[in-house]
Amino acid sequence: MFNEVEEYLGSMNPKLTDCIGDFNNSNPLKALSDLLEEELSEDLVEFYSKFSGNENTALVNFAYGVCFHSMQRCLSSAQSQAETDVDGFTPDYPLEYATPEIDSRYTFNRSRVEIGHDWGTYLVCTDYAPTKHGTFGQIIMLDYENSKAFVVASSIAELMDQFSKDLKADRYSLTKHQDNEYWLEPEPEIDLGNWYISPSRWPHVPR
Repeated sequence: MFNEVEEYLGSMNPKLTDCIGDFNNSNPLKALSDLLEEELSEDLVEFYSKFSGNENTALVNFAYGVCFHSMQRCLSSAQSQAETDVDGFTPDYPLEYATPEIDSRYTFNRSRVEIGHDWGTYLVCTDYAPTKHGTFGQIIMLDYENSKAFVVASSIAELMDQFSKDLKADRYSLTKHQDNEYWLEPEPEIDLGNWYISPSRWPHVPR
């Protein structure tokens, strides 16, 4: 899953691969599975056996320009959400729009495990409660500011495959950031924060 991504990131700057390696996340993964009362998707388990999260490294973002969490932070977020869930979901926050794969009855839910964010307007989640049209473990963009959600990839493996293809196509550049951090800058068309003006990647989502 990570071979090509690690190769391309390493060629841009070796610091970008600090978040990739061999990591023991078995305890928080098991705790998350127990909380959801679901077996986690195999690709999520594989992802977090090789990924430590962006918040503890020099790299502060990842695919689509999103900061991806450590598994411990994913677990903490799901635990906090579980405290407010009623009958499996948070009441009074239905989505104004969601693609058919996503349950629009609620915005937040413990089964929508937050794995990334943009520091203020949207989340990237792995969805363990899709509709009959969706896929268990699908990756969704949850724009809570505009009350919209859509599928970004059918799985985290597909997300990483697209990330690899975009890196190979030179659709990311490296920008020196404050405090000597390095920022992966996606082209505007593939920046998730620009979904509403992207002419090709997410044209099906109403503006």
